[in-house]
Amino acid sequence: MSFMGKSAAARPLSVLELNQLARDLLEEQLGDVCVCGEISRAIVQPSGHTYFNLKDAEASVACALFAGAARASRFKPVDGARVILRGTVSVYPARGSYQLVVRSIQPEGEGAIRQAFLALKAKLDAEGLTAPERKRALPFLPRSVGVVTSATGAAIEDIKKAIWKRFPGMPIVLAPARVQGAEAVAELCAALRRVDRHADVDVIIIGRGGGSVEDLWAFNDETLVRAIAATRLPVISAVGHEIDVTLADLVADVRAFTPTEGGERAVPALADLQQQLEAYETRSLRTLRRTLREFTFGLEAVRERLHHAARSVAMKRRPRLNTLFECLIGASPRRQWSAQQQRLERLRQQLYSLPLHCVATRKAVLERAAGSLMALNPLAVMARGFTLTRHADGRIVRSAGEVPVGSVISTLFASGVALRSQALAADSPGQQAPANL
Repeated sequence: MSFMGKSAAARPLSVLELNQLARDLLEEQLGDVCVCGEISRAIVQPSGHTYFNLKDAEASVACALFAGAARASRFKPVDGARVILRGTVSVYPARGSYQLVVRSIQPEGEGAIRQAFLALKAKLDAEGLTAPERKRALPFLPRSVGVVTSATGAAIEDIKKAIWKRFPGMPIVLAPARVQGAEAVAELCAALRRVDRHADVDVIIIGRGGGSVEDLWAFNDETLVRAIAATRLPVISAVGHEIDVTLADLVADVRAFTPTEGGERAVPALADLQQQLEAYETRSLRTLRRTLREFTFGLEAVRERLHHAARSVAMKRRPRLNTLFECLIGASPRRQWSAQQQRLERLRQQLYSLPLHCVATRKAVLERAAGSLMALNPLAVMARGFTLTRHADGRIVRSAGEVPVGSVISTLFASGVALRSQALAADSPGQQAPANL
């Protein structure tokens, strides 16, 4: 037997060359193979490569799922999972170990599961439960976030970290439920109804971490899918990883690739909101200042126009205004009161001076009459030395012959009256003449 055209005895091979020959021979002779079995001792390296054993009841083989193939695979190797592998049988030259280099991995029996998945999806599509137009928008800033998942799994921790990193202090209401197993669907539906009735919850996250198709199958159950569609609140489905697609993802209002992304989609970033508020405040102040300046300029222009218009109207109507002003001044109660006060003062002066004038007039008349009387007063004549003699009966004695001897006469002087008695006969002794009065 010869290799590479040379006899095996011609030149000794190194161990590495032997292993490389064995690798080339296996890859060339076997090509692609399809193997089914159970995974055991799965180990994920920091590089992303996954190493595990595939076994059955009688044998096992080492397998390697390199990072590129692992990222493209929907199924992640987990111990105890029954899988179907496709790949190439090879030898690792450095150790001479025989292994199966895996290109694809899927759970055993996935064909039947896939058919059930597609049948239910078609039914939901026909009812419009997966239609984009029935998707509800998430609240901008929820009062609290409801979470339906396992209380002990990594998913709840990832969700809490994601929410509180974006919005510290955001309330989270956990409705715990199993996420796999026979009781998972009933518990998930009950938890979903509880959190949907919570007064302060505005958005719900339902989900779990990654796993096999069997592990995630509860989220493909028709009962749970219809419960998600019937919720009052919008629902974020955060099941498994990006490559895992469940019917819950299709019916929910928003699909998140991971629980962490579900938490991020549920709340806004508080720092972003603060920056937006500061930007809004700055823009608002700038807009307000600009509007105020424009309004001030406009107001000034309006004021000028009103001023000119008012001045023009005033100039046109000034004569009429003056007339009205005069009328108003004339009709002013103050002015009328002043005029009445002046008239009253004049009447008072007249009333005061009228008696004086009358008295003065009457006095002048009296003085003229008194002058006339004085001029005609006989006493005034007597004052110059004249007297007036009367008989006893009052008749004026005009001549001495009218006074016989013994007659009684009275003589009126200016300063008094004198009486004289004339004796009747010479022989009447004892009679005496009366004395002057």
